[in-house]
Parts: sequence; structure tokens; C-alpha cells
Amino acid sequence: MRLSRWVLVVTLGEAVGFSVPAAVGVAVTAASWGPLATLLAMVLAGSVEGALLGIAQADCLYRWRVLPVRRRWVVATSIGAAVAWSLGMLPSILGGLNWTAGTVVAAAIGALILLSSLPLAQYVVLRDHVRRSARWIPINMAAWLAGLVWTLLPSPWVDQSTSTGALIFIYGIAGLCMAATVAVITGLGMIRLLRPFDAARSAFLAGSEHAEGVLDGTSQRRKESEFS
Repeated sequence: MRLSRWVLVVTLGEAVGFSVPAAVGVAVTAASWGPLATLLAMVLAGSVEGALLGIAQADCLYRWRVLPVRRRWVVATSIGAAVAWSLGMLPSILGGLNWTAGTVVAAAIGALILLSSLPLAQYVVLRDHVRRSARWIPINMAAWLAGLVWTLLPSPWVDQSTSTGALIFIYGIAGLCMAATVAVITGLGMIRLLRPFDAARSAFLAGSEHAEGVLDGTSQRRKESEFS
């Protein structure tokens, strides 16, 4: 039940969210914006994508009583997404790179920072509520690494002659597949992370019920002794 809800809600949130930078990307390309304006537009659009993803994830975590409020998670996800988009846009903004050993190392480090930026921002919130929440970072990195493959697949079949409508449709499908992939992997990971949390809460509730039962029994015996 939890997994199905997470996958459905998060897929929807990320699919709708991804449509924002996808549409902005098409618009700025058609308008031939400059590098700096393009970067700012895509980072802003990415922050909106992150906010929509954060809303979807926070809705599940709030309903499961993991998060007391949704706002911090949404803000953290939006910031993490903005950082990821800013790093992801750098190669296209900087233009052609002279690939050397140093460039390859720098690109690899940048890729790791890009993949970890969003879950690291979420970890800052999650660590206050879930044990071993640092595992959320590699879970997300694996999920996004797998999901981003979908956004790269259309590249060989699109070029400057591809119509705007076709671009939106093609990358919309790619975004939906990416969203579903990320949702499934992160959903499985989150449910696994929450097992100790659920066990501790169940133990606490069982203890509370037992304590209430003892108090009720004691109160009942006192009343009976008063009437006897």
C-alpha cells in the first residue's frame, strides 16, 4: 500500500515538475537566449521542479507521520534541485571542453555532486526523524542515475529541425519514464529506511496501550474497594 501510493504520487509530482524545465528549455532555445539568461531560467525552472517533487514526497511522509510538517522538506528539495540544475547546465553554458585527464576527473566529481545535491538537502531534514537516514543519499543517487538515462535517450532522434510540439511530446514521455523510475527506486528505499521507525512507533504505541490498561485496571480496583 505504501509503495503503490509513493510511486503514484511521486511519479505524478516529478512528471509535472519535469515539464516545467522541459518547457522552459524549449522556450529559451527557440528565443535564442544568451548563456547567462538561459542558466538563470533553467535553474529557476529546476527549483520549481524540485518544489513539486518535494510536495509529492512530503505528502506521503506527512501522512505516514514521519514528518511533522511538509514545508522544510519542500524547501530543501527545491534548493537541492536548483543546485543540481545549475551544475547540470554548466557544460552547455561553458561550451566545448578540452578533454584531458584533469577535465575527466573534474567532470566525475561534478557528476557526483550533482547526483548527491538533492538527497543531501533532503537528508538535512530526514535525519531529525529517521535513523540511518544517510542511506537516503546513495539510494537517491542510484535512482536519479537510472532515471536520467531516459532523458538522454531521445537525443539521437531530435535536432534543430524537430518541431516544438514534437520536442514537448518526446521529452514529456522521457520525463514520465524518468519520474516512474525514480519513484520506484526511492519508494523501495524509503520503505526500507522506515522499518526501524515503524517498529519503534509500534513498540511505543503498544507500551502506551499497556500503560493505559494498567492505569484503568488500578482505577477500577480502587473504585471497587471504595464501594466494598
